[in-house]
Amino acid sequence: MKQLVFMIALFLLACGNNVGNEHLLYTNRGKMTTVETFRQEYRDWRVMMQLSDSREMRKKFLYERLLNSLLYSRGSHEGVELLPEISAQVKEFQKRLIIKHMSEKLHKEVFSFTEESEWKYYETHSDEFTRKRLFRLFALRIHNAQTAKRLAKEVKQGGDIRLLSSRYNDDRMLAMNNGDWGLFSNDVMDPLWRETVANGSLGEVFGPLKDSDGYWVVIQIFGYAYKRKLSFERVRPIIIKKMMKKEGYQKWQTHVRELLTQSGIRVNEEYLNWE
Repeated sequence: MKQLVFMIALFLLACGNNVGNEHLLYTNRGKMTTVETFRQEYRDWRVMMQLSDSREMRKKFLYERLLNSLLYSRGSHEGVELLPEISAQVKEFQKRLIIKHMSEKLHKEVFSFTEESEWKYYETHSDEFTRKRLFRLFALRIHNAQTAKRLAKEVKQGGDIRLLSSRYNDDRMLAMNNGDWGLFSNDVMDPLWRETVANGSLGEVFGPLKDSDGYWVVIQIFGYAYKRKLSFERVRPIIIKKMMKKEGYQKWQTHVRELLTQSGIRVNEEYLNWE
């Protein structure tokens, strides 16, 4: 019997150090992550960020990830999301996600194209989305104007926008990407800051500037790319407009007005003529 217990203990110990014949890198509140899983996530992140591999970089990614997980867990336990300033930001972000989702759903109801057809358009019209020069931008998007002003000053004085982004960004996707906003051409930049940034030079920092989503944004030009194709997500609004135009934009306007009327919304367009 003792021998059986000893064998079971050895088996459990082996399972604790290996998962599916893979070495266990760390456990986090019962969740196990293997070296292979971590390597793949780290590799994807490094390629996206265009960074060189090193042992220090691996450690940085690992401990920053673990710290973020710990802080999120503690904050959730303490009910941080109920704080007025946090709650307002969560609701605003939730609102934008819901509107985006419902807008895409409505487009699919009105028009015959699907995400698959959008991708097909993107792949078969490469020339339309290839630009001679693109800007690689890093950014901080902040709700609070004073915070944005302080961070802009810090970046302009030599602070690392990547580190600041991972800590302070209110745009969670940007925070996870350490501020990397990707590649922009003039025509896909926000009209509210396009002219300012498009006339800038390498390394220059701008902001805080207001953007169309209501954020105060601090932007730094990190580099340029030449004769490159814009990402699908960056040009998706352009694709939708092109496909809508092809099927008839009037169809969309008519449907929107019918939808508003059915919902009890009444509009008197005559009052738009206030000249």
